[in-house]
Amino acid sequence: MGKNRNSQKPKLKKEKLEILPKPDLPPITEIAEPILPEKLSEPEEGLQKETLWRKFQHFRREQITPQRKRWSGLGVLGVGAVAMIQINEFALAGVLLFFSLILFLIQIYEWKGITGQSVLTKSFKGFLYLSSLVVAAYFGGVIYNSKGEKAWSTWLYKQPQPIPIQTTTEQQKPDLTKQSSEEQLARIEFRTESAKALNEVSVVVKFNRDYSPQELGHFRTLFAVSTYDFEDVPNRPALLLANRDFYQFVPNDPTKQLRFGMSHIYYSVNPSRKTGIGRSIESNKVNGFSFGLDLLETKIQPFKVLDDLNGKFFFVYVSESLVGKISEISLVANNYILISGKSDQLVVSDEKPKTNYLLPISSTEKIIQWRKVSLKLTGIIAREAEKLNIPNVVAPWQLDFTLFTPIKFLDKSVLD
Repeated sequence: MGKNRNSQKPKLKKEKLEILPKPDLPPITEIAEPILPEKLSEPEEGLQKETLWRKFQHFRREQITPQRKRWSGLGVLGVGAVAMIQINEFALAGVLLFFSLILFLIQIYEWKGITGQSVLTKSFKGFLYLSSLVVAAYFGGVIYNSKGEKAWSTWLYKQPQPIPIQTTTEQQKPDLTKQSSEEQLARIEFRTESAKALNEVSVVVKFNRDYSPQELGHFRTLFAVSTYDFEDVPNRPALLLANRDFYQFVPNDPTKQLRFGMSHIYYSVNPSRKTGIGRSIESNKVNGFSFGLDLLETKIQPFKVLDDLNGKFFFVYVSESLVGKISEISLVANNYILISGKSDQLVVSDEKPKTNYLLPISSTEKIIQWRKVSLKLTGIIAREAEKLNIPNVVAPWQLDFTLFTPIKFLDKSVLD
């Protein structure tokens, strides 16, 4: 019995040693669960997304980014061409447009296209070729139309030397060495007045007889005071006065006749300002008209003092309907007749203004063309031109106070 007890004790110890591992270990089925097929769909989808994203990133780095950088350069050339048009550098604008077209065509040719879509790539390339040529032709037309009669480049433009002109009356072209005391005093007074503020500018147009609105029909005028080349070189200081017909029947008028009237507007360049459209009604027949503005009141002051007009030029444009009806045109400022031209000194040419006309014109009225009015040149040059059978040699309306003393008037009736 004793031996049996001793032999059983070690067996009990072995059984306890076999039970030592934790009975809570997960079953084999739970460990194998993550590799079941239905649980692999999400990781596979993530891998697919990652692969497509990497392909897109590779395509962007290899093709889109280089093309975008090249196209940005073409954009700079295109913007540069537009900028050159704005500053009247038409030749340079054409060069930039040409190079931008060539570079764009090269970019289209070198483009590898859409992978696996050769037909679509060829079609899209053909569309790009055609579009680029159409756009280039359009902007070429814009450059040509914007140029008009201007020089291809302001660098190549040579400003014509203005020809000194003789004005209308002997009082306006005095011999400074043989002036009377009255003339000398008048000149001293004008030089003093010319240093004062320029506060009033107006234009006076006289007709060769009385005209009714029916006889005049539609008319319009545009007058400008600026440098010789203000129509060709941008941002030259300029003062512009424009008017047109505005005929009305006056209420309670026993005659029931159409009254002569005008619409007018004033504007300037550098600084750029303008007034509203004003209107005036007069009698049923007129022998001319005048209109002007107060520069101090309207704040339109491209020229500050009267002497700022010295060396400037007076530009005159009228509608064809006024040709043959005008007997005299005068520019007045601060109660001085600065320059004037009578009918036998006026030369009309088929030129239209290059600057904007801000009054509204209907399509029917546009049929009546513009005419430019210049002065007939006199003196030695005119006589030499007559010998060469060159008729009507013209000169600009030049305001040169060193050649003449403007006439002062105290009452505007002197203009009637």
